[in-house]
Amino acid sequence: MDKGQEKCTICGRSFSYKSNLTRHMKTHFTKENKCDVCGRTFTQQYQLKAHLKQHQYPKIPQYRPGQARLSYSDEAKKVAEQVASSAGVSIDPTWLNPEKAEAEARKSGGEVWRAQIVCTFGMYAGQSFKWLLENDVGWVVWLLSQYILKGEQNDLLKWQKTQLLEFVKEFPSVTYELDKKLEKEKQKEERKTLMAAPEQDSNYATDAELLACAENVLDESVVAVSTQLTTWGELKPGEDGPSTSQARPSSPTEAIDSRGVVLEGWQTYWDEAPASAQALGMAAPNIKWLKHDETYGLFEPSSTYTNTKGETVERKLLKKKMEFHPPPLPTSMKGAVPNMLSFFATRAFFWRPVGVMKAKIRCPNSNCQAPPGDITITIKQNSS
Repeated sequence: MDKGQEKCTICGRSFSYKSNLTRHMKTHFTKENKCDVCGRTFTQQYQLKAHLKQHQYPKIPQYRPGQARLSYSDEAKKVAEQVASSAGVSIDPTWLNPEKAEAEARKSGGEVWRAQIVCTFGMYAGQSFKWLLENDVGWVVWLLSQYILKGEQNDLLKWQKTQLLEFVKEFPSVTYELDKKLEKEKQKEERKTLMAAPEQDSNYATDAELLACAENVLDESVVAVSTQLTTWGELKPGEDGPSTSQARPSSPTEAIDSRGVVLEGWQTYWDEAPASAQALGMAAPNIKWLKHDETYGLFEPSSTYTNTKGETVERKLLKKKMEFHPPPLPTSMKGAVPNMLSFFATRAFFWRPVGVMKAKIRCPNSNCQAPPGDITITIKQNSS
């Protein structure tokens, strides 16, 4: 048979082989094969079958390429409201049995049979897995993250969630969101664990334990020691003015500023470190604001108390902070040009340990007969 001799009597199209002409003639007489999903028509049945496979995959809404949109659709909102308002959703018994449900899904779904499984629980009960990914990826991500982290006891729900997880693994834009959700949940649990279980540090002791330890040392001492302590009530200013009761005297090592205010906690060598000191002094540009700036400096506003001599003394106490920042630079300047060093202030990190390790405590009794260094007490560190 010569090629090109087979010709259609209806449209005049020529074909090389008669079999091709026979197939072509069917397009003129065969009924249209119409897709029930989108309405598209095909002349051949196999074309329709190939087309229907495209509708088996969910059309996942995208936030950006590679990332699924987590917000729910308008349709999902309506379905959730209907499920919440009704006493219950009627579910085909087929989907309540894992074996029958899988058989039915494979029968109608082909390669992507899991898309046809119907969810039997939750706010979207009665909807297929395909519908879930098309209308509320955020709910699917939350559901699977809880399943992975906490598991599932109910056999039917466990089977459904397992199949949903396997179905989701076929879509990278959804698995990306699931992995991100799991990482966040993991970090949240780690923070809860750290907050719920304090560190069991063998070197940690509460203030009450430290005081009890100190009292025991004083009780066991063979030398008479004065145990009288000055309380906060004796130091705290009263409503009518400074307390008239006796308080502890100023330490000879306390720094006193140019206005005569005692700066408790300020080390004198910070102003100008002696040659024998191992540590450097405080940087000159920082000294002024650390001492006197009530907003940014180290000290609280000044208060007064009465010392053992009956004198009213003004003092400043350290703030309960660790990191201090210098005042911001002025946006405008008037008058004389400021000192160049004022522009070189740096932030300060002020560490205050409230305990030491294996410290030798000097006896407070000035008439103590014990040789120096005889009593050593181990104080466990408790830092703030």
